[in-house]
Amino acid sequence: MPSHDALLRSYMQSVGIESWRQLARRCGVSARAVQLVRRGEADQLRTRAAQQLAAGLAVDLPTFLGDFGRLDLPRSPRDRDALWAECRRLQQQLDEQKALLTAQFRTQTAGQLLALLVQAPTLREAALKNPALKAASFVHLLAPLESLMADWGYRTIGAVWQPVSFDPDLHQPDSEKIVPGEAVYVRFVGYRSDDGAVLCKAKVSRTLPGGSP
Repeated sequence: MPSHDALLRSYMQSVGIESWRQLARRCGVSARAVQLVRRGEADQLRTRAAQQLAAGLAVDLPTFLGDFGRLDLPRSPRDRDALWAECRRLQQQLDEQKALLTAQFRTQTAGQLLALLVQAPTLREAALKNPALKAASFVHLLAPLESLMADWGYRTIGAVWQPVSFDPDLHQPDSEKIVPGEAVYVRFVGYRSDDGAVLCKAKVSRTLPGGSP
């Protein structure tokens, strides 16, 4: 693959940059990003990194990508301006779609947790004013949370106070002396996704609450 070092150095000299390290530091990008530019693979850069490098070299983004990327970009100023305008339009469209999806996600999530959101403040006040109020009064509020986690594709790791065989990939022990395969109890459940990725490990102990074996 041909090197773009000579062209890149000419751009760097015009803005007073003397080394690859200085280029990365001034533009706020990684050394790997500079390596991609030197290899003519600027089209693989993240948008922000490409923008920062173009700005640091005092060239517009289409010119930068045309000189140091593998994209066949227009060279005439008129065509570049049209391309740049289209890029801005698409970026704005993506930003609007992101905002819409975020709003929809928040609305749907709030709807699923509505019962909890409505009742929790009142029950909290009741508990503060009446310490004798039984915890069982609050148990039904957990249903929306459990339903939400299921809808998102998460399932629990273990069951509260149930014995399991210690697995360091799934369990967080309360003692460094617990070894793989040892019998332990789940104090707090963990969660993992349907594809097996662990969101949080289950917290386990050798004993049950109160010190019972």
